[in-house]
Amino acid sequence: MKKAFILILIGTLFSCNGVKRISIVDGHFKKGNEPYYYIGANYWYGPIIASEKLGNRTRLIKELDLMDSLGIDNLRILVGAEGGKEDFQVKPALQYEQGKYNEDLLDGLDFLLNEMRKRKMYAVLYLNNN
Repeated sequence: MKKAFILILIGTLFSCNGVKRISIVDGHFKKGNEPYYYIGANYWYGPIIASEKLGNRTRLIKELDLMDSLGIDNLRILVGAEGGKEDFQVKPALQYEQGKYNEDLLDGLDFLLNEMRKRKMYAVLYLNNN
């Protein structure tokens, strides 16, 4: 599973080669050499609803289309939650046991990022919620 996680991560990084990166120059966001202004949303659950087994890809596509139509082009996305038994923890967990990853959620993340790419959306990925 660890190899699958690394392969998906590498594949995601290489698939972004044609996309202009967002950077900070003198305290301002830049997309290439141009100023970058955005409207963003917290879409932490995106990889969960994008997963084939647990999610609802039809809903995901509708939500992305709606956000795109409203001019939302930057989404904050939870890459994966840590496992745990507490009620307040996000389920399902990406890493449900040390070194064991939920491949369906990794596939969901890949699907989500690809759908965002089609709409020229950007993602702010955060790795943990604990």
